[in-house]
Amino acid sequence: MKGTMEASPIAGDWTDDVVYSNLGYLVPSLLAPEPLGAALVGMAGMLLCLGSAAYHATYARWAQRLDVAGMLTFVPAVVAAIAAPWSPWVYVGVPLASVFYWVYAWRINSFYHVPAWVLLGTVLLAVQVGGWALVPAGLFVLAGIVRVWIEPDSDSWWHSVWHLLGAAAAGAALVLL
Repeated sequence: MKGTMEASPIAGDWTDDVVYSNLGYLVPSLLAPEPLGAALVGMAGMLLCLGSAAYHATYARWAQRLDVAGMLTFVPAVVAAIAAPWSPWVYVGVPLASVFYWVYAWRINSFYHVPAWVLLGTVLLAVQVGGWALVPAGLFVLAGIVRVWIEPDSDSWWHSVWHLLGAAAAGAALVLL
């Protein structure tokens, strides 16, 4: 029976802290200033939470794709919520981005795409709240330092810190609106 469990695509360590730190991605939706933004950030956060949790529990290729596509959907959803005061039509881009990043997950370098989205979100936020936009930007930079320079391993306590800092950056951006 043990061999059967190991062959299962969902077998893994579902108790690891790196799995549960993904719950942080659900919090920013509670801080969105309006219902449509909250719904889209919440759905993107759920996709990221479930995809990243599955990846960190199983380290399977299918789950990694969910993790990558989830991350690359969550960040544009937050940026759309930041841009929504100018036009709610920006929300149309969230499902389009999600499909794009799902299809091209293995051709996209998230080390470029995520910072580019964050830069756009920071500029849009700065137009609305001025220098306060540096607070979520600073949290994002700190998350990047943790991810790239302190501990690039995706199965460590530091990776959990990276998840929580990323969620905090998104939440800080939305609470400023």
